[in-house]
Amino acid sequence: MKIIKKYLDNNQYYTREYDKEFIFVHFTAGTTADGAINWWNQTKAHVGTAFVIDDDNEGTIYETFNPKQYAYHLGLKQTSYLDKHSIGIEVVSPGPLRKEGGKFMFYPLWPNKNAGKEIPKDRVIELDKEWRGHKYYHKISDAQCKALQDLIIKLVKDFDIKLQDSLKGWNEYNEKVITEKLPGIWAHTTVRKDKMDMPPQIAVMNVIREVFQKFKPKKKATRRRRTSH
Repeated sequence: MKIIKKYLDNNQYYTREYDKEFIFVHFTAGTTADGAINWWNQTKAHVGTAFVIDDDNEGTIYETFNPKQYAYHLGLKQTSYLDKHSIGIEVVSPGPLRKEGGKFMFYPLWPNKNAGKEIPKDRVIELDKEWRGHKYYHKISDAQCKALQDLIIKLVKDFDIKLQDSLKGWNEYNEKVITEKLPGIWAHTTVRKDKMDMPPQIAVMNVIREVFQKFKPKKKATRRRRTSH
């Protein structure tokens, strides 16, 4: 796994270091890593994530600042604890798509449709039912999923991140993650009802599941006593 350092301007993140207890997975709502990084550099709100996984053949990983440091990436008004003690990962993806005739369109400035981009049908997933208001989403590529899995494994090891007890509903809103500061691997949607990253794409869910199985302690088998007759 190769990680390319492409740091944000120094005034776009905070250099103070914190222990890390959470990993949050996002999508960029865009089509390139450069687009996300350039946007963060244009703002003065200290917004960004430590890692961005590009939508290219390799699933190139960019580190935009030292993951021991932090920037705001969750948008929680009530606390910055989770921002300071979490590592954010942005996967380059437009996110929700709009079907128009036989085309699937991404509008980065929705409802403004002047900047629409057609997404190839082989990069579209159709959910069984609408999720957070949309049925069609951009498909995270196999290369991105592999990079995401490798990166999460590295971060769990490097920062000794404790995993949650269960993956059931890992990307559904769970207020306890905020109020009780539950450690683990989560999606942005876990702490925001108004966000859509990440949708229940099977490939991404499998990534989280495999990491979970790798690090969760195995339950010890209980030995049954023999009884004499």
